[in-house]
Amino acid sequence: MVAWRKPETIVFHEQFWTPAARMADVVLPATTSLERDDIGYGSREPFLIAMKKAREPIGESRDDYWIFCELATRLGKGPEYTEGRDPMQWLSHLYGESREKSAKAGVTIPPFEEFWEAGIAEAEGGAAIR
Repeated sequence: MVAWRKPETIVFHEQFWTPAARMADVVLPATTSLERDDIGYGSREPFLIAMKKAREPIGESRDDYWIFCELATRLGKGPEYTEGRDPMQWLSHLYGESREKSAKAGVTIPPFEEFWEAGIAEAEGGAAIR
């Protein structure tokens, strides 16, 4: 059975020097949520939070998008992976998709630019956003 064979190389993508990371052959140091822009929400709360980068990455850590863009580029698939978007454009795009789905469910959330400027958005007309 292939699944039980010993792997030749273990690559780990981690924010901290965990026991699992210590066992890897290669560790790709990832940023924490304080070192990158993102969007946060609680599945039982009607709020979206603009998680704005609070500090620059420490050491050689890079955000997930950068790491996977570099891997895709080295595999000759960079443009296919990025679809021409940088991290903020991806946040805006994914937020826009969520906004459209929410509208179909009768839930209103503001446009991305308004949300990002305010730092928080409350979904109106429905329960939690999913």
